[in-house]
Amino acid sequence: AITESLLAQTYPRAAALPKHGRRAVVACVTGERHQIGSRMVADILELRGWDSHYLGADTPKDALLDMLLALQPELLGLSVSLSSNIDQTRQLFREALAHRPTMLCIVGGQGVVGPSLDLGDSASVPVISNIEILESYLRQHADA
Repeated sequence: AITESLLAQTYPRAAALPKHGRRAVVACVTGERHQIGSRMVADILELRGWDSHYLGADTPKDALLDMLLALQPELLGLSVSLSSNIDQTRQLFREALAHRPTMLCIVGGQGVVGPSLDLGDSASVPVISNIEILESYLRQHADA
């Protein structure tokens, strides 16, 4: 709770920064309660000028897909702390990319291991395991 309170104090400053018009959606998959890492990712995106929509812990799949259709974001970030949720995470990325194939996708959390999450059919999603990797990814793939 202390960490979340401190993170919340940075949001007004981030929200006041100029935006470049790109949107991101960040959430924890259904059943995931560990939300601090995903909150940090959403805040970093805000600090970098993104319009970041943070959906929080235990996001229902249908609600997330509806949000993606409504917002048409350039980036989707999902958090997975339990390895038992990997299969549903893969399926969620597949469904999201079926509707928006050019959307950038990232995943992080204790439940994913390795440099990427294999989605099958030669598709994969990079695993963001720390802030430096996130910053590097954004510089290479997403920053305007």
